[in-house]
Amino acid sequence: MERIRLVSKGIHEKIIIAMTPLMVETILPHVLYQFINDHPALEISILVEDSAKIEDLVHQHQAHIGISLLPTRYRHWHQELLIESPLELVIPLDAYDDETGAYIDYEELFQTYTLFTHHHPTIWNELLHNLRENYMLTRQVSISQSYVVKRLIKDGLGMSFLPRMIVRKERMEGRFNIVPFEGFSLPNVPVYLFYKESTNVPNDLLELLLTRNYL
Repeated sequence: MERIRLVSKGIHEKIIIAMTPLMVETILPHVLYQFINDHPALEISILVEDSAKIEDLVHQHQAHIGISLLPTRYRHWHQELLIESPLELVIPLDAYDDETGAYIDYEELFQTYTLFTHHHPTIWNELLHNLRENYMLTRQVSISQSYVVKRLIKDGLGMSFLPRMIVRKERMEGRFNIVPFEGFSLPNVPVYLFYKESTNVPNDLLELLLTRNYL
């Protein structure tokens, strides 16, 4: 019945992509929207789920492609590193004026602003350990979703380390300050794309996803 429904709409193939909420905040939705317009015979559906659930969705045939912050455990699946985004220190707009080039006192920042943490499933334990060894952290609040963190930073309620790929728009619009962090080396945030060997994924869709610059 699903095949008949698609054919009646002039659609010959349907691809379901399960993606982490983090990628919704990048240019990926816009990229997919353009692809759909250029390929009217292909229907694309998007499921937004936590990274821990995406592998199971692909395994249970509820999604054809997974885009996750966690790599798949199945060695026989196809997997590609979609992007590896640097972390950036994001602070409220009124904290410093980017144009003045004022000296940034990281110790003062960590004692002044609440630090929002744990909006990524793998990097925060090590990152917090390094921060605590180098700075006095006054307040920390664990928030699971990065879009909430961005909203709170815009409202001047705290600061955090966010992947560069999700602050692209806010950087262009000047909604908050992104300052260089030189205290220690920050980890990159990897995003993985994977699918089963038996899945027929259009090559032009894969090429578009894997060659796009998300930064």
